[in-house]
Amino acid sequence: MEVTPETIALDEILDIGFGFHKNHLSTEHTLHHYRRNLWCPPLIVRTGWNGVAEEEAVLERVRLKAEGMIASYRNPNVDPDKLARMRQIVEIARKKIVR
Repeated sequence: MEVTPETIALDEILDIGFGFHKNHLSTEHTLHHYRRNLWCPPLIVRTGWNGVAEEEAVLERVRLKAEGMIASYRNPNVDPDKLARMRQIVEIARKKIVR
């Protein structure tokens, strides 16, 4: 997923507001981005239930995808001082929120 000011379209979201007088389907931004952002799930078929064999095939695709994601994981290169500071902030927030 690409996250940029163009793909987020914050100005459009603010312009539409609660959608009382206009909506996102009528905007140029939606017209230009709809097809590219139409979500088609890569692991699940949207044709409804087609029996146990199809369910097993979906589970196999999910298993392979999960194994691939686990195999390709790399620990992020994070500055230890920044990580320690983030943990301090989380701990402070946890103490203030959970009393």
